Amino acid sequence: MTCPCLPRKRFQVTTDSRHHEPIAENVLERQFDVAEPNTVWVSDIACIPTQDGWLDQASSLYANLESDEKLLQKMAQFGYTAQKIRGEEALLDALREKIQLQAKETGEAQSATRERDKKIKELDSYVSNLRAIAKVAFYDSPQELEKLGIIARSAPRKKKAEAAKPSAGAK
Repeated sequence: MTCPCLPRKRFQVTTDSRHHEPIAENVLERQFDVAEPNTVWVSDIACIPTQDGWLDQASSLYANLESDEKLLQKMAQFGYTAQKIRGEEALLDALREKIQLQAKETGEAQSATRERDKKIKELDSYVSNLRAIAKVAFYDSPQELEKLGIIARSAPRKKKAEAAKPSAGAK
C-alpha cells in the first residue's frame, strides 16, 4: 500500500533516442533462425536491479567467452584477448568476495546491534528498579536523591500542599 501523500516515483528513462550518432543497421530484420551456430549474435541488455543478478550475468558472459575458442578469436579482433578476459573475470571474483565479506560483516553488525539492544533493555530494567528503590530509601532526604542524579520532587509538593491549607488566622 502506498502513501497517498507521497509523490509517485516516475519511471526513469535510460534510453536517449534524440542523438546524432549513427544507428546500427538492422541486418537481421527479426530473422533469428540461422543455419549454423555463431553466425549471428544478438544481445539484450536486461536491467537487473540486484548486484547478484548483474554479477551472475557478467560472470556468465566471461565464462562463455573463455570456454569457446571461436568466440575468443573473434573477440581478440577487438582487443579482448583471453588474458584480458581472464583479468576482468578475476575482478568479478574479487567483487564477489567483497560482496560476501560485506554481507558477513552486515550480519555480524546486525547481530551485535541486537545483542546490544538486549543488554540495554536489561540494564534499563536494573536501573529503573534501582531508581525506584533509591526513591523509597531516600524519601525523606531529597538532597541524597539529587546526589544520585534523581530529581527530588517531593519538596515542592509539600510547599504546594501547605499553601493550599487554610491558615489558622484566615477563619
